[in-house]
Amino acid sequence: MDIYLLIGAPGAGKGVQSAHLIEKYDLTHLSTGDIFRHEIKEETELGLEVKRIVQSGQLVSDDLTNRIVAGVLDQHRQNGTKGLILDGYPRTLTQVHALEDYLAKYDLSISKVILLNVSDEEAVRRASGRIICSNCKKSYHRVFNQPNDGKCGECGGSDFFQRPDDKEENVRDRLTLYHQQNTPVIDFYRQHAGFFEINGELPASVVSSEIDKNIL
Repeated sequence: MDIYLLIGAPGAGKGVQSAHLIEKYDLTHLSTGDIFRHEIKEETELGLEVKRIVQSGQLVSDDLTNRIVAGVLDQHRQNGTKGLILDGYPRTLTQVHALEDYLAKYDLSISKVILLNVSDEEAVRRASGRIICSNCKKSYHRVFNQPNDGKCGECGGSDFFQRPDDKEENVRDRLTLYHQQNTPVIDFYRQHAGFFEINGELPASVVSSEIDKNIL
């Protein structure tokens, strides 16, 4: 099973490049945010624990995050998934070591580590413009990818909302946390043979091409 790590600040373009990797290399995208939301929706024991933590305004601990991610990795490993993109994990050195221990246990390894670099101001400009279709949850942008005629191209809905995390003040808080948590993680993976970084402020198609050059 091929495993790719995708690292980047909020607004770095991880969603766009994940879609590219999924389509071109037949990979499965695993975002910790999506995993948490799924666990909460399914009301699993771990999901209910995450819900309590999130509602109290606290961060999900490394231990709980590691247990949830390990469970998802187990499912894909047992199902024979071809390859995975890990997005948003690992975020701390504790999570890095948990992931490395998991991979070693099952004789797996990370194929590539992709770092998308963008300035903080560009990250704010991108992330704070995101809007979501209320019906099908397709993502748009107030500047770069507006709904055509105010309607969702996926389901035809005309009601859109902005996630609280994407409000400018919250984006800046997330960037501060990103730098605090991810700088040691990035430093760790710079030693990995498959590590490469790309200017995420380039046009998305150029970023995709640069990723392909480093993967092929």
